[in-house]
Amino acid sequence: MVIFNAQLNILKWITNYGVQIMLGMLILGFLFFIFGQERLMFSSLICCAFLCLFLQRSANKHLVLPNPSIGSAIKIAHANLTNITGNLDMALEEISKTDADIISLQEVNFSLNERIQDIFSQDYPYMTRPMKENDFWSVAVMSKSAFQGLDTFYYDGIPNIHAKITLDNENRPIHIISAYLLPPFTDPLGNSFQEHLDIIASKRRSLTDPYLVFGDFNVAGWYDEILDFREQAQLMDSRRGYMPAVNNLFGYPVDHIFYSDQLKCIGFEIIKDQDSQEIGILGTYQFDEEFLSGLY
Repeated sequence: MVIFNAQLNILKWITNYGVQIMLGMLILGFLFFIFGQERLMFSSLICCAFLCLFLQRSANKHLVLPNPSIGSAIKIAHANLTNITGNLDMALEEISKTDADIISLQEVNFSLNERIQDIFSQDYPYMTRPMKENDFWSVAVMSKSAFQGLDTFYYDGIPNIHAKITLDNENRPIHIISAYLLPPFTDPLGNSFQEHLDIIASKRRSLTDPYLVFGDFNVAGWYDEILDFREQAQLMDSRRGYMPAVNNLFGYPVDHIFYSDQLKCIGFEIIKDQDSQEIGILGTYQFDEEFLSGLY
């Protein structure tokens, strides 16, 4: 059910708990060993091994963070405000303290726009906040650098932002896409989720351009659709395993930052509030040395 999740339709949500099921199989294997149930022990451990191989396929191939190099770095902070359970103003202040070059906020209530403007406008003069169609919720993407070729495209009334930015002291633009997707199990056939991913992937018309795609995808990174999307757009996941991903053992990561191989991820962490509750994610990226050497 976890590995062949593309055929589950309405039961696809089970796939989100692939890590917990894998750990459960491992624990069951030890319990069966203690009670002398060899056949059940081997069955559990074999299932655990298959799940390990399946989950490893979705992880970043670089298990160790590459070393930072000389040159500019770009920091991306992302948060979904409806997931913040503590004080919202304090959470926004914590996000501001990350000093990220780009901040992505999703599920922004219309009444929060003025508060966001007050907190972020001084450090982030470039801001776009398209509204959902027929709704009072929006997404907000704020940048320290000017947007180039800013475009908003909609899928099922949900805005997605596509733009380019150029870092200080660099003359090479980086494409960014901020996306928000409804989970596939809200659609019995899952077609809308796949179509939305296909549209996002199609925005990367040139595979030689550096790309960052971030937002709430509302599923874990080991879904077949996410893996197909990453292969189609040639993107890597910033996470190098289950942690840092979630705040507790029973959670699963639904917010992601994907990046192309022209970039390297030199840092990825959870943004926490003063009560150590997760409020978002933060990734740091630089141009890859091989990409830079090929330009000269």
